[in-house]
Amino acid sequence: MTRLFRIPQPLLVEGGANGEPRAFTWRRRVHRITAVLNHWRVQLDWWDGAEVARDYYQVNTDTGLMADLYCEQNTGQWFLERVYD
Repeated sequence: MTRLFRIPQPLLVEGGANGEPRAFTWRRRVHRITAVLNHWRVQLDWWDGAEVARDYYQVNTDTGLMADLYCEQNTGQWFLERVYD
């Protein structure tokens, strides 16, 4: 089962030297990333001024979560989009 958040949850993320997430805080708990399972980039609608540019990461954590996170490229803000149970 998965939980897709209609409104993505803002995250505080600790990043590595190459920009990959190493840990994030969600619901007042630190989740250390044990594996990055997938990484992809989405860049849409740049031609009409409503650009979406995001780096997505599917990760496993030391707390047992598998989750999809993304970083907005234009602001650097991180969000939690999906949690797999």
